[in-house]
Amino acid sequence: MNTLEKEIIDKLEKAFSPSTLELIDETHKHQKHKQFQAGKSHFKLRIASEQLSSLSTLKAHQAIYTCLGELMQTQIHALSIQIDKS
Repeated sequence: MNTLEKEIIDKLEKAFSPSTLELIDETHKHQKHKQFQAGKSHFKLRIASEQLSSLSTLKAHQAIYTCLGELMQTQIHALSIQIDKS
């Protein structure tokens, strides 16, 4: 696990106390794409949290983006989110 992955996981655990949290770095799948930007990562997130399950999908995604804050602007190029409803 790299430093960015650890930082993402720490932020999500602190904000949402998830019962399930799986973060997969998929950056390697995008390195040959025309739009690829070195230093920006692609992640797939699977999360289950009572806090998120009570929100609409849009509001839950917004809460995750807000939680990750500046990382979304500086180090994360793409984040695919799957919210498992409890």
